[in-house]
Amino acid sequence: MLIGHEDKIKIFKTLVEKNNLSHGYLFFGEPNVGKTTFALALANLIEKGEFNKPDLILSESKLIQIEEGSIGIDQIREIKHFLSQKPVSSSRRVVIIEQAGKLTSQAQNAVLKIAEEPPASGLIILTANNPDVLLATLRSRLQLVYFGRVLEKEIVSLLEKEYGVPNKKAQEVASVSLGKPGRAVSIIEDDRSKEGVDLVNKFLKGSETRRSVAEKLADQTDLLDIFVSHLLAELSKDTLANHQLMSKLLGRVSMMEDFSTNKRLQIESALWQS
Repeated sequence: MLIGHEDKIKIFKTLVEKNNLSHGYLFFGEPNVGKTTFALALANLIEKGEFNKPDLILSESKLIQIEEGSIGIDQIREIKHFLSQKPVSSSRRVVIIEQAGKLTSQAQNAVLKIAEEPPASGLIILTANNPDVLLATLRSRLQLVYFGRVLEKEIVSLLEKEYGVPNKKAQEVASVSLGKPGRAVSIIEDDRSKEGVDLVNKFLKGSETRRSVAEKLADQTDLLDIFVSHLLAELSKDTLANHQLMSKLLGRVSMMEDFSTNKRLQIESALWQS
C-alpha cells in the first residue's frame, strides 16, 4: 500500500496522462520512506492504469535488486536487453533499480550509456538514499525527485488497515517509526527488527545492562543498526532533553567504523553516554 507523497502522485498521474514522462528518474531520500513502493505504483499505473503497488508481477516492468552485496554489470546488460524490446501491453517498459548506490562503477557506466541513448518506449527509475553516491554524469541524465517522511497518522492507518494492528499498538509503532512506513512495517513483521526493538525496551527499563547489550551487539552489525535506530527514535520523543545524548551516541557509533578492536567496549561506552 502506498501512503503519503500525494503531491508527487498528482504530478506523475498528470505526466502519464499527457505522455510527458522523462526517460529517467532518481528517487532519493531516507530509507523506508516509500521510494521503491512509489516507483512500483508508477509502473502499475503505466501498465494497469492504477496508482497502487501491484499485487501481481508486471509483464512490462523489471525490478533490479542487490545480489551478493552489489548490483553488477550483468544485471545492467539484462535490463538493456529488456528495454530494447517494445512494450506489448503498455506504453512503456519500466526498469526500477533499487538502492542504486550499490551499483558497481562498471554498472554505473553501463546505466549511463542507457540514459544517454534511452529507448523511446523505455523508462528507468533509480532509488537511492543520497544522490551523491552516483556518478555526476549519471545524475545529470536523470530527473531528481526527493522523497521525505510521511505523517504519523498515515502510518497508523497503514498498520491498522493492511496489517490488522490494533490502534494503540499502531500508534506506539508509528511514534517511533520516524515517518518511515517501511520501518514501521519492519517493527511489526521482521523478527530481527522485533529483536532489536525488544532489546532497546529492556535496556531503557533497566532489565538489560550496558554490558549484556554490548555483548549481544558486538558481532551483529545488522542488530546494532536496528538497536541504534530504535534507541534514537525513543530518545527523539523528547529531543530538547536528549539532543546532547543523541549527538554523543551517534558520535560513538560512527567511531566504531574506525576502531576494529574492543568493539564491545566501544558499544558499552556509547550506551553509557545514552
